Amino acid sequence: MQRVPNWTKRERKLGTEKRLAELLRVLSLAPDMTQRPWSSATLLKELRDQLAHGWPRRLEGTVVDDAGPEAFAPRLLDRWEAFSNPGNANEFVADVREIAGEVHRACGLPEATLSDLGGFGGVSSWS
Repeated sequence: MQRVPNWTKRERKLGTEKRLAELLRVLSLAPDMTQRPWSSATLLKELRDQLAHGWPRRLEGTVVDDAGPEAFAPRLLDRWEAFSNPGNANEFVADVREIAGEVHRACGLPEATLSDLGGFGGVSSWS
């Protein structure tokens, strides 16, 4: 039995925010999206979207140096590079595990680890 009527037909049309809102409503969850662990999900989705889709920027000006235009262009990934370290990666993994546990409990399912779901064990387990 599906908890959300016609979910398989509707979910792609809803978009990410409405899809999440609908699932949280059905599961009677009201997380604070500005606090961990849920704020991590928002950051990870932003990162995923930026890496997957990117956003072009038009730059205008005159280069007066032999360094080339790349020396003057804003770096789009600077924000994400600040997060790129094993400590933050492990925090994100822990947050995703916590979210998965909340969702499983709300569904009345036994808690599963991410490895049970085909996930991974954290940065320290990467080879």
